[in-house]
Amino acid sequence: DEDHALVARARDLFLALRESSEAEGWLPEDAMEEHPVAALITATMCVGPKLVGPLNGGRWPPEMESCAFTIVRLKRARSYLDDALRAAESCQEEKLIPATLLGPVVVNLTDLARDIDPLIAELRDRLG
Repeated sequence: DEDHALVARARDLFLALRESSEAEGWLPEDAMEEHPVAALITATMCVGPKLVGPLNGGRWPPEMESCAFTIVRLKRARSYLDDALRAAESCQEEKLIPATLLGPVVVNLTDLARDIDPLIAELRDRLG
């Protein structure tokens, strides 16, 4: 089974972000989980798994009985994207990641969020 495109994009973004952080040394070894770079990586890591259940392997749109549960899971993924975007803003303010590298991360996070929103709206319409 192939991953849904949004799942694959979220996973690829996390892997690229983690690799860049390790290669560029963005995260000090003694950093707490509240460190903006750690928060960015952690929130981004959580997006893909939250999308797997509602998007991988099932039919779209889901059965009516599953719509509300699917909305909850999509909203949780969306919430992690919001957390990642806030962390990215902190990284920018504190100049922890070069803007040339952080910019594409922010664009990808924003694009993922924008692509999840219509799925949530579609399911809400079905339930409406």
